[in-house]
Amino acid sequence: MTVTSVSDPDANFDTVMETVARWMPEDRGLMYRATVFTSGKVELESFDLLPVRKSWEGVYDLGGEPKWIAARIAALSILNLPPPPQPVEGVGMRINEWVFWIVAPGHR
Repeated sequence: MTVTSVSDPDANFDTVMETVARWMPEDRGLMYRATVFTSGKVELESFDLLPVRKSWEGVYDLGGEPKWIAARIAALSILNLPPPPQPVEGVGMRINEWVFWIVAPGHR
């Protein structure tokens, strides 16, 4: 059964996941989930379950995060809110108003 209702949050789930799978780098260690809180904090979580290289995980004061993180969040903030996801090669993807998937330096 195909769901066509825009109000149904699962309506385009398969399409969204296909886009994410094509775009996301194989090395999950280069991907971070950045959550911006209204309290003025930014939390960064790695997609890598066992990070081997330097990790930027943690909670930062907004404006105190590394510059590459701030630059990627700023660039993705100007995009329309999903759906559909709009991946930006080498930068990341906006998931919702406050959550961003960002690519760490080193991904080509």
